[in-house]
Amino acid sequence: MNFTVFSGPDPAANLDELLKRTPISLGPVCVIVPDSRSIQFMEKKLAGLSGNACLGQKIYTFNGLASAILTYSGKKTGLIREHEKRAILHDVICQRIGENSQYRSVSRYPGFLNVLITYLRDMRSSVIENENNKKYTELTAIAAAYDRRLKSFEKDDQEGIIVSALQGDYIEQFSIQFQGPLIVDGFYDLTDHQFNLIRRLSNCFVRCAATLPNDVGNTELFSLPGMLLKKYRSIGAKVITVENTPKSVPECVLKGFRDGEFSRGNGGNVEIHTFFYESSEADWICGTIRALIHDGICRPDEIMIVTGDLPSFGSCIDRALKHHGLPVTGDIKRNFAHHPVIQLIICALKASISADENLINLVQKSCYTGGRERSYPISYANSMDDKIWSCMIAEHDSPKGYADSLKGMLCRLNIEKNLSENTDINLKLSELSIYGQFLILLDEFVEIYSQFNKMMRASEFERLLVEFLESVNVSENFSPKRGILVVDSTMARHINRKVVFITGLDNVSYPKKHTTFTLHEQRMANKIRERHDKEEELLFYLAGSGAEHLYFTFPGVDDEGGYSSISPFLKKICDGISAWSTPSLHFGLPGAAWEGGIVDERGRDENIIRVFRNFGLESLNIIDSLSGNLSSKKAKIRAAFAGYSNRTEKHDLNLNDFTMTGQIAEDWGENKVFTVTALEKYIRCPVSFFISSVLGLSLERFEENEIAAFEIGSFIHEILARFYVTRLNQTGHASFKRNEIQDCKQLMTTIVEQTITPQSNSERRIHPLILLAERKQLINWMNAFIDAEAAYFEKTGFEPIFFETDFGKSRNKDKPDFDPLILEYEGQKVLIGGRIDRIDIISRASGNIVRIIDYKTGAVTASIKDLEEGKVLQIPIYLKAAIDQIVDKAKFFDGVYYSLRELNLKHYKDRSTREPIQGEEWDVYIHTACMSAYEAATLIRKGRFPVRPDTCDEFCEFKGLCSSARLASEK
Repeated sequence: MNFTVFSGPDPAANLDELLKRTPISLGPVCVIVPDSRSIQFMEKKLAGLSGNACLGQKIYTFNGLASAILTYSGKKTGLIREHEKRAILHDVICQRIGENSQYRSVSRYPGFLNVLITYLRDMRSSVIENENNKKYTELTAIAAAYDRRLKSFEKDDQEGIIVSALQGDYIEQFSIQFQGPLIVDGFYDLTDHQFNLIRRLSNCFVRCAATLPNDVGNTELFSLPGMLLKKYRSIGAKVITVENTPKSVPECVLKGFRDGEFSRGNGGNVEIHTFFYESSEADWICGTIRALIHDGICRPDEIMIVTGDLPSFGSCIDRALKHHGLPVTGDIKRNFAHHPVIQLIICALKASISADENLINLVQKSCYTGGRERSYPISYANSMDDKIWSCMIAEHDSPKGYADSLKGMLCRLNIEKNLSENTDINLKLSELSIYGQFLILLDEFVEIYSQFNKMMRASEFERLLVEFLESVNVSENFSPKRGILVVDSTMARHINRKVVFITGLDNVSYPKKHTTFTLHEQRMANKIRERHDKEEELLFYLAGSGAEHLYFTFPGVDDEGGYSSISPFLKKICDGISAWSTPSLHFGLPGAAWEGGIVDERGRDENIIRVFRNFGLESLNIIDSLSGNLSSKKAKIRAAFAGYSNRTEKHDLNLNDFTMTGQIAEDWGENKVFTVTALEKYIRCPVSFFISSVLGLSLERFEENEIAAFEIGSFIHEILARFYVTRLNQTGHASFKRNEIQDCKQLMTTIVEQTITPQSNSERRIHPLILLAERKQLINWMNAFIDAEAAYFEKTGFEPIFFETDFGKSRNKDKPDFDPLILEYEGQKVLIGGRIDRIDIISRASGNIVRIIDYKTGAVTASIKDLEEGKVLQIPIYLKAAIDQIVDKAKFFDGVYYSLRELNLKHYKDRSTREPIQGEEWDVYIHTACMSAYEAATLIRKGRFPVRPDTCDEFCEFKGLCSSARLASEK
């Protein structure tokens, strides 16, 4: 046997050396590679060396190789897929682990199935039974039962197929077709069965060659390849050491694992960047890619993004790639069960099983049949009454019976027809493909569970089906373009690209946690974790093996710019390269794009803020060169930068002596109407006020398929105003009694349904199912509000008179309902405007009793301390506006918050008596609030925007742009 191993720390150099020294022109070559993408890479490599001529080369993965060998035996064994394996093993666990099992307590955790699958893979891949297996006799019995189940399906897993291929003389028969060498490329570790298969094959070939990434000087990083090298040597393989290529990035990274003993000049093409949020990390990556492509440094097909957990972080990357219009090779795989079409099917299934009114209404009234940007009614759904729904799925049935009834229900809902009516051909094909795959998976589910359970309950059928679908990942929209490659770490070991981003390097994703608990007494989970630690360090190295530009990104930094939960081996690299490269800390915010690729207003706004923070007075030229239309903000921003001179640190936004210049000074002059909420914002955080109100830059965060809290608040304010105005017009009074509750609830339901529609959602395009579910929740919420209001009116006698009343400023009207409130001191005037949610009145001949009500959908704190210090402006100033110019003959008055979450009133209470503040007691607080508002407006006009660490909000959207955290720590 002539077996040569080409070993060195650079996988690309190893393969080049192997092909240079191995005669591939002798005849057909047999090549073994790790995965399907490696097959494509090797095909191109060999074709290029052969003058683009095919010489009969055969390139296999181990699965394909074993299957090809087994064709000579006449056996046809199918390869079981992950979701089938989990279903079979789940059923075995349920039958085998009883009350007396030592694993009873932990078997209920989802992580137990993951540990058991890993244990089975390790056990089945070993030729000799490990001594430790004797400790796991119960698990060994489960493995035997699992093996018998596989045979009953005439299927096998990867190791089982390789074992079958090793039996008999099939390998020798298979090898006769090859006259050229056997090549093994891209592996750093092999199971016992895989190694024996290579050993048997090598005896049938005249020449054999293998690559192995390894560095004898770094046994810590290359521990797994080191063990494989010993195996190769045990069968007489000769080892040729291959040096790194001069351009290799891994040489720089590798030294990060060697305590950083290298010079400053070696690492110019390796960068480390950290972020507060995953979405900012994804946006920065895509913006950087756009800049690299724009500068001609690389093409899209020369870029690879490696992430540890595609199902989670992959969604952020996918959104960012689409947002920036970057082409992708293939598509990022998604969880099948989370696709909207599947969610609708599962929702219909649950509705049929439970006959739940909310679920039935959700499906019946849902306009969704697939795509987010269109709406078609579901035919026949409205004609299916509660009785039909409850009869669609039986209480007890066989898996096949359940599947047939589910298919029948989907036909009655006419899902497939509605999906076919989509005018977007790509979306239609994608959705029909998902629906077709669901029907196939449903048949597979029946095939597996029909052998185990003759009858089951409907709830068990629904639970098992969802678990079955959860294990399936699918590429939703395949793109054939030559573009960016997005892979997880396990697929990154044999893909050489010019630019590589290794992302999400936190302590959760890398090393990836495979269990939610640890079997301490068996130490099984710890052993699995230890192996993955070693493997993923090496995978990082291999992912960047051919890169000329290598980027490490990490979400999660603390307030001081340090690492919060850094991956241990990234920590090694950071420590190693600190001599020549300081990690770049990005205080990017969710949903905003990076400087290199601004495509929307929100991203452009964050871009300006970051440039402002980092470059100070030098920012004007940068802002002028930004993409996008800035005409509406450019003059304002130019004036702001011209007045910004006191910049103390790189990450410090200190505006104590800011000078109002040009248009800004005019905008905030005597004719400016200050809103109450804006002045409150200045009092809480002048820096935040400067960025959002003076510069007009917004950083609102929107999650996909999620309604933001402020949007729910806007809906509720509109709904309540419409309800009371309609009631006032219909009956002449807005209040109601207990005997009118039912009529009021019907009116409220109608208003909610008219307010929250797909048309009201045109800008955000929230998923219609989400929107309709929110509408149903709001109807229930508002009906509970009706009950609480009836009790309030009966107890107090108040009558609502004014709703969403504007003074000074108006958002949705041509002009405000009332003039602005004027605060005048020492000859200087400040105009105040605002919107009062509701004014209740009790009319009396001697004078009206007035109550200001301010709705709050979130948490409510009526702090008397904030009122005394002038930090709260709304209630006091609204009271003054109501008394001075809205309500006539106000004799007695008070102001309260209405907590819609708790459905009760929140009063400011006197410190000594603990009684609500009322009437003349408000005078001193109104005076304090007016003085505070006047002083805030005066400071704004003077250009004073100091940092206030004592009032800094932990969740401030501008956190990281000022020195508040540093100043607080110094105190």
